[in-house]
Amino acid sequence: MFIAGADGNKPELRPPGFKGVLRFWWRALNFQYNLNDLKRHEAYIFGGVETNTRSHVIMRVPFKTYKTGKFPMLPHRKDTGGNPSEKEAIMSGETFTISFTITQETHIKAAYLQALFEFVALVGGVGKRSRRGMGAFTITHINGQPYTPPATLQAIQTLLQKLTPHFTLQDNRYIYNTISGGTASYPYLRLLHLSQTGNANWEVLTKKIGRVTHELKKKNALAYEPSLGHADRGRFASPVIASLTQVGNQNRIITATLNTVPDRDRNKISLSLQEDFRNNVLN
Repeated sequence: MFIAGADGNKPELRPPGFKGVLRFWWRALNFQYNLNDLKRHEAYIFGGVETNTRSHVIMRVPFKTYKTGKFPMLPHRKDTGGNPSEKEAIMSGETFTISFTITQETHIKAAYLQALFEFVALVGGVGKRSRRGMGAFTITHINGQPYTPPATLQAIQTLLQKLTPHFTLQDNRYIYNTISGGTASYPYLRLLHLSQTGNANWEVLTKKIGRVTHELKKKNALAYEPSLGHADRGRFASPVIASLTQVGNQNRIITATLNTVPDRDRNKISLSLQEDFRNNVLN
């Protein structure tokens, strides 16, 4: 988990990192609003400068000293002779506690917030390279009771129904947004896919994700950046997120495909390239 504290270097878990991903996925799931209403509702829940509102969701992560080590941010480069770009990170297997307090339930209920965090733990991560498998985490207990994450698309669909009615399961192959194609010009959630097989070694899967990313970028130079993200001449985060979720003692890859809104070259967006990425990391 490549996430740091205030100095930007020392690995540390702090509430802002988790609050940021909560806000992101809340926006991705609430595409029924127009953009102005979306920002207004988000500010009512999480706080906002423009609306001069304070957050009604308070998060706490008790301080803890974690085991850390040097890990490659680009692990696939170890096999190609390139620089894997090692950075200090919180080691796999470390545990943490996070608590939530809602100061006012006018705009968000406790049950919704819990379901939202369960979903975030399933499809997302925190810190750098979280869209390419790093920073994934698993919930083990809720309010002191053992918790088992959704392990099938049917179970994921059941969780999603607690958050939005606008998704359905197609032939037990993927979950899709039933009102995709709307006018919202921001990255709302469109598709969810889950690999059918897993691996006990998470490093094998993050290396696979990195390798697929590298190979597709090399073969599809013109279409890659507006379709799967870039960090040159500005930044466009990938609209296809590949994360890891734990199913028993196995790790599986889960992909979340967002509405694609690049900062340039929209005419070069390739949905087939996004499909190639999903197929290669999931199979």
